[in-house]
Parts: sequence; structure tokens; C-alpha cells
Amino acid sequence: MTVLMDKIREVFVSVVPITVIVLILSFTLTPMSGSMIARFLLGAVLIIAGLSVFLLGVDLGVTPIGTLMGSMITKSNKFSIVMIAGLALGFFISVAEPDLHILASQVESVTGGTITKFSIVVVVSIGIAVLLSIGLGRIVKAFPLYKLLTVLYLVIFVMAIFTSEEFLAISFDASGATTGAMTVPFIMALAIGVSAMRRDSKSSEKDSFGLVAVASTGAVISVMAMSIIFDMDEIQGSVEIIDGSSSSVLAPFLNEITVLALESAMAVLPIMLIFLICNFISIRVEAGELGRICTGLVYNWAGLTLFLTGVNAGFLDAGRFIGHTLAENHGGWLLILIGFVIGLVTILAEPAVHVLTHQIESVTSGYVKRSYVLGALSIGVGCAVALSIIRILIPELQLWHYLLPGYAVALALMYFVPKLFVGIAFDSGGVASGPMTATFILTFTQGAAESIEGADVLVEGFGVISMVALTPIIALQVLGLLFKIKSAGEEHAERKKPVSRYECVYFVVYKGLASRILHFARKRGVSGGTIFYGRQTAKGFWKHLFRLDHVEKEVLVIVTEQKLAYQLMRMVSKLLQFGMTGDGITFSVPVARFIGDGGDKHHITEKEKVTFMYDAINIIVNKGMAEEMLAAAQSAGAYSGTIVNARGAGQSETSRLFSLDIEPEKELLLIVVERDRTDAVIDAVNAQIDLDAPGNGIMYVQEVSRIYGQMK
Repeated sequence: MTVLMDKIREVFVSVVPITVIVLILSFTLTPMSGSMIARFLLGAVLIIAGLSVFLLGVDLGVTPIGTLMGSMITKSNKFSIVMIAGLALGFFISVAEPDLHILASQVESVTGGTITKFSIVVVVSIGIAVLLSIGLGRIVKAFPLYKLLTVLYLVIFVMAIFTSEEFLAISFDASGATTGAMTVPFIMALAIGVSAMRRDSKSSEKDSFGLVAVASTGAVISVMAMSIIFDMDEIQGSVEIIDGSSSSVLAPFLNEITVLALESAMAVLPIMLIFLICNFISIRVEAGELGRICTGLVYNWAGLTLFLTGVNAGFLDAGRFIGHTLAENHGGWLLILIGFVIGLVTILAEPAVHVLTHQIESVTSGYVKRSYVLGALSIGVGCAVALSIIRILIPELQLWHYLLPGYAVALALMYFVPKLFVGIAFDSGGVASGPMTATFILTFTQGAAESIEGADVLVEGFGVISMVALTPIIALQVLGLLFKIKSAGEEHAERKKPVSRYECVYFVVYKGLASRILHFARKRGVSGGTIFYGRQTAKGFWKHLFRLDHVEKEVLVIVTEQKLAYQLMRMVSKLLQFGMTGDGITFSVPVARFIGDGGDKHHITEKEKVTFMYDAINIIVNKGMAEEMLAAAQSAGAYSGTIVNARGAGQSETSRLFSLDIEPEKELLLIVVERDRTDAVIDAVNAQIDLDAPGNGIMYVQEVSRIYGQMK
């Protein structure tokens, strides 16, 4: 229940902005009837409930299935099986994607049945299947993503020359619509499962992204091929604008929910059946895990049903009416500005966007924060909608005038940004164009196109999804370029500092976080670390009153090269917000000599000696004495300390620390103080217990070369 409430809060914050904007417009520039407003608000409630349940289902069902099946495919060690599995999975997942059905239905409606829904669904699914298979093969063969995308988009550019103007918009829109709420989680999990089999962790991280981008190009190529082969030109279309003045509030929802429940079941059942068959043949997960996965798929079905019902019955007519009314009564720059704002906030409600951003933060261990990705996506989609409105206002401005230079820039950036961001960027382009884009934003532009004289709904009304898919690619790669420049500057600053080659890094954090930090460090090249379990004590009346003066803590100790050590300290402190919350601290001490694990013997030279501002005081005493030592230290100016006991640590290597035996009956007290207080603390501790007497304990001081976090 706690997890579900977290999802609800997250989705609520995402959906509220677009809801508020529409309500403001309904009472100012685009007055809507009471029944339409009521339907819109009810749709917003269903979207929040449905998206929350759907995302919970993704965590429980879709993501584990994709990861398990990806691992199963690669364990076969047969390239042919990988390709065949890609074809089968790609086709069935695409056929089951609700967003594709939404777009195909709108194409059929606008063209009056000239282009059928069935033909669009089948043709697009074939293209997705072929390119998903190629994408999986790329991961297995370690073929660079940027080279494959360059080839694919060159093919698309050539085919675009022979494709009709109407089908140019539909083909790129199909690319965005196929990477929706169901397809993206599965494909991304599949990519992670396949790439995890690579021994190189850096390659595995990069290959976790990009499969969505490769698969989505299949939709563009297949629809273009359909246009060229069947010579489909000069197709006309129009839309009906409904103000909802005489419509019932509940009737549209009751009519939609039964149909969408069936379509959502079609989206879930093929995945469930394929997984159950594979589980019976090869995977064979435990019964409990199988039950959780099936429960997650049920949540997916229920969430998709509620979400799509809210979008179709509540948002669709409102989007078309607002676009039509704004274009008819106001137009110009106001229409462009409102389009930008709507695009800016609508993307926050896309279900696949939440899946992608969480996946990015998880795979990169928090290095690429989801807030950065969401910000770049919002700006990109806002610009996409604004540019689409400009194209409607100026009919002479054609879609390829945007797409050709846009993709040229995107492809050029691939050769300069970090390769991890290439996959993230192109995946973001696909997931940004989900059900909210395929309904609200698409109908908004269709309504505007219907109102503008000289604009063709089929030509100008469509194409916005393709723009939404393009601009995030550029925005995310620009973000990657900024990361690269920032990292280069930090590395240059680190290289100029005269410090020893190796550092011993301490992370003092809440219980349960040390293993996550160690996993993060290992992915960046650290061979290992040691985790100590203990408790932290801090002085203060209120902390003592509410029993907050004794908190379970973990101490992670890592010895690694200085450059990597400082990078880890900086990244972890930012991720866990040490400096803001005071919930942890990390500091490092120079290592004069490091032997083992490939380390070279190294002594600090005179040139490398620096001025230290903090000291780490280590006190090893008999069990039960550490708190007395801490009280003495606090009386001399120390604020808090961490007490480590080796008993029950669960780590074989924790029996020795710096060649000193730490037996179960001993305690190690770790205190970090400003250097000008070190002598006072040492004197106070030594006065409390005579450390010169045999068996009482030892105390040693280490110079702290760098520190992050609050000691208070």
C-alpha cells in the first residue's frame, strides 16, 4: 500500500499542471460547457488512478518479465534464437500496444476509412518486429548504436523523398505511437536483460538503452514502404468539433471502458502467455515470484483500462475543442505560447516517461537524475508543439522542413556526446510520444488545423507526434554534452590537485545504504569494499528525548585511486544530499602505501603533501567503553561519532582493519573533527582512559583530505 501511495503522489504531481491549465483556459479564452468540464475532471481522476496502478504493475510484472526473457535469450548462445525471438516478441507486443490502436483509429476516422485501422496496425507491427530483432542482434554483437542509427535514418531520409506528404506525417507519428505505455517497459527490460550478459559493465550500461529507438524506426520505414508500394497520394481528411453542450457526463466513460478493457487485455495477454510458455520451458521462476509477476500484469491491465478511459472519454474532446477555439478566436502568438505550455506539462503525465526516467536513474546508479531528464524532455516537447502550431499557421511550411535538419543535428550530436546519452536520447524520443501525446496534443493540433484556413487536417493535423519524438532527442543529447563538459572540467580540476595516488574513502550512512553505494562504486571500477555495522551517537536534548541519539549506521570503507575516490565521494554526496539533510558523511584519508588487488606500492612525496583541515580520530577500546570515550570527545568539541562493532557484520574481511585485529568484544569509535580541535579531543579521551596501559585500547589519527556532508 505504501508503494501504491508513493505512485499516486508522483502521478498526482504530474497530472495536476495540465489539469489546471485546461481549467484556466475553460474559464477564460476557451469557455467549455459544464458537461465537458465535468468529463475532463473525471478523466483526470481516472488518469491519476490508472497511471498509478499501471506503474505499480510495471514494477511487479513487465520489468521482471523483460529482464528474465532477455537473459533467457542470451543464455542460449545462439544468434539465430536471439533474432527469431526478437521477431516474435516485436510483432505481438506491437499489435498489443494501445497507443498504436489509438493512432490507427484516428487515421481511419480522419480519412473516412480510406486507410483502415487493421492495415496500419499490421504494417507497423511488422516493421517493429524486424527492427527489434536487429536491435537485439546489435547488443549481442556489440555493434555501436550510433552507427546503426546513422544507417537507419539515412534509409528513412531516402525513402522520404518518394513518400507522399500525407504519409510522411503518419509514418513518423506511427514511430512515436508504437513506443507507448506497454511496449517501452517491456523493450527496455528486454534490453537490460540482454545487455546484462555482457561482462563489460560500462558496455552493459550503455546497451541498456537504444533498443526502443532502433525498434521505433521500423514503424517509420514500414509505413513509408506502404505508401510507396501502394501509391497512396492525395488523401483528404477532416475532424468533427464537439462542444459537449448536450452530452451526458458518464455515457462516454461507460461506452469507452468496455472497449478499452478488451484492448488492454489484448495488450497484456500476449505477454503473459509468452512468458508462461518460456517459464515452463526454460526460466522456471519460483511460485511466489510467478504469482507476483502475474499480479503485476493484472495491475497493468486494470491501470491501462482506467488510464485510457480517462484520456479518451475525458481529454480527447477537450483537447480538440481548445485547439479549435484558440485558433478560431485568437490564433497567432497566443496559440503558439499556449501550445508550448501544454506540451511542457503534458509530457509529465506520460506513463512511459516515468518508466524511462526511473530506469535511467536506476541503471546509472543515480548519476543521471530523473529530474534532469524530465526537465529536458519537457522543454523539448514544449518546443515540438509550438513548432507544430507554427506549421499549421503557415501551410507552406512542410513537415520535412523540420525533420530533415532536426534529425541531421541529432545524428551529428551522436558523435560528440557520451555514448550512454545517445541511447537515452533516442529512447526518450519514442517514450515522449505516448498516449497523452497521441490523444490530447494530437487532437489539440487537429482542432487548430480544422480552424485555420488553408490548413489540411491530415497533413498539418498529424505530424505533431513526430515532432514530439524528435525534439527530446536533441534536448537529451545537449544535456549529455553539458554533462560531458562539466565532467571534463571537474576532472581537470582534480588533476591539478597535488594528492597521493590512493585514497581510503569512508561512507557513514544509514543502515541499508552501504551495499547500494558499494554496487554504485563497483559499476564505476572499484573492485570491492568492506561494510561495518554500528551505531551513531549525537548530542542534543531533543534527540535524546525522542531516542534519536542512537541510530543504526553502516560504515563502508573503500581503497581506490584518488581520482576515482573523489568522483565517487562527489557523486554519492549529491545523490544522497549529504550536505542538505545531514543524513550521512563521506571523507577520505591519503594512503601512503597500498599493496594488493593490483595496487602499486606508493609513498607520498614531499611535493604531494597538502594542508589538511580535518582529522579522523580512530579509537579502539573494549566493548562498552566507546560511549564513554565519545562523551569525553564531545566535551572537547566533537559533535558526533560512529561506533563500529565487528560482531554480526557478516563480512569475512571485517576481521582486520589497517592490520589491527578487531575482535568481537572490541569497539571502534570513529570521530571526524576540525584540525584545531584534534589535540583537545585526544587529551580529553586520554584523560578518560589511560591508553598507555596494556589492554585498554589504542587511538590513531588520520588526516582527512576531503569531506562531504554535515557533522552536526
